[in-house]
Amino acid sequence: MIGATLLALALTIPAVQDTTLRLPQDGVVYIHAGHRGVLLRVVDGDNVTVRNAPARSSGREIRIDTEWPFGSRRQNSRIEVIVPARADVRIESISGPIEASEVPRILQIETVSGPIITTGGRGTLDIESVSSPIQVRGFQGRQLEIETMSGPVSIDGATGRIEVSGVSESLTFRNVRSESVHAESLNGRIDWYGPIDPRARLRFESHNGTVSFFLPPDNDVRFRVNTFLGRFQSSIPVTNRSVGDDSDGEQEVIAVLGKGSADVRVDTFNGNVVVRRIGDS
Repeated sequence: MIGATLLALALTIPAVQDTTLRLPQDGVVYIHAGHRGVLLRVVDGDNVTVRNAPARSSGREIRIDTEWPFGSRRQNSRIEVIVPARADVRIESISGPIEASEVPRILQIETVSGPIITTGGRGTLDIESVSSPIQVRGFQGRQLEIETMSGPVSIDGATGRIEVSGVSESLTFRNVRSESVHAESLNGRIDWYGPIDPRARLRFESHNGTVSFFLPPDNDVRFRVNTFLGRFQSSIPVTNRSVGDDSDGEQEVIAVLGKGSADVRVDTFNGNVVVRRIGDS
């Protein structure tokens, strides 16, 4: 009887139609995706278009919610949302994959385990996850913040101020042209591939994970390394190197490559710090 009642109720629910709503100035788009995937696109203009999910407007807010029964007919379909470039978008998800083909002015993502891929963007991007693999490609905005427990993080071609924290999996930076990066990990390794901007001020912290830099041999970098049980190794010749030991076992290494223009500080407890040429394994 209960099953028949639920079936009858479902049959009375109309199919969710595509919805287009105007986004007010300083408007916010909220997306509650649950277990469903989200595809976010960015265009010029003032309208928000939603496919495969109901949407409603209230004041300066547009809300997209997949709670039963409204989203029950299309649980396996991806929600598609098209927003203006000026939009402030906030996505909450449990396990569905999230893809942003372009990042709007503000994008905040909170998820448990769904994979995240973002491309481009010139505003701010804030990602919080428990175990999602995260890929950020070509971010050209002002600020990028990522916080995760166990999912690997890959950042490729980003600019702006970058802050990344993880616990147990790798943090990877490729062709990053930021002047300000702060990355920390408890047990995961941290890898940097590509040149470091001569004006950069970078900081990396790790407890057990190795911190590796794969650099062109002519890069101008000054490394300041503090470690207890780890070691500093460089296959690129350094022009100046000093080592100091405190009574409690802490070691400080200062190593200069080239002119030493960029400043890179690395703090580890048990992790090694390795500098190699790009292309070395």
